[in-house]
Amino acid sequence: GSGKTQLLKMLLRQILEPVGAGENTRAFIHEAKGLLPFLYELAEERAGRKEPPLIIKNLNPRHPDCVGWDMARDIGD
Repeated sequence: GSGKTQLLKMLLRQILEPVGAGENTRAFIHEAKGLLPFLYELAEERAGRKEPPLIIKNLNPRHPDCVGWDMARDIGD
């Protein structure tokens, strides 16, 4: 390849850096490229550095770790 996945990982690191640091810092990522293991790795790295946690909630109904999302409550906040 041409490094698209590596570029995406680099961008995700930068984009997700402030997520979790403040009260309303959240991110919604449509993960269709198989990057979920990378996101879990990133969360573990942050925990090891004592940084604000990166909490990952998987919304894929076909995944065993799927969680429900009350979208109306989030939009109203």
